[in-house]
Amino acid sequence: MPVGNRAALHLIGNQMGGDNGTLRNFVAGYQTPANSPDMRGLENDITKAVKSGETISLGVLPVYKGADPAIPTEIIMYAVGNKGYKLDCTVYNRAVGGYSCSQRSSGGKLSVP
Repeated sequence: MPVGNRAALHLIGNQMGGDNGTLRNFVAGYQTPANSPDMRGLENDITKAVKSGETISLGVLPVYKGADPAIPTEIIMYAVGNKGYKLDCTVYNRAVGGYSCSQRSSGGKLSVP
């Protein structure tokens, strides 16, 4: 992972109440594009639903299946709201980034390979 493109990725984003002081809320990742714009865009979708009055249940799972056991290759984000919001996306933690979603209530792009 290039020194100039490393980041400590929040599993639960700061704007969603993710704790900045808890190490288990962070994984190693690419700042661009995995952290921003990919994860940030999905986190913003969830935050928008919460601000509109929806209660969201959120799960975020790092997947470690690459050559480096300390760096996840994917981050799976799953969210369900009490008013119909749904998000089921995988962010690819790689230099070229990308994500794919089987569900995304915002109507945004379902896949950015």
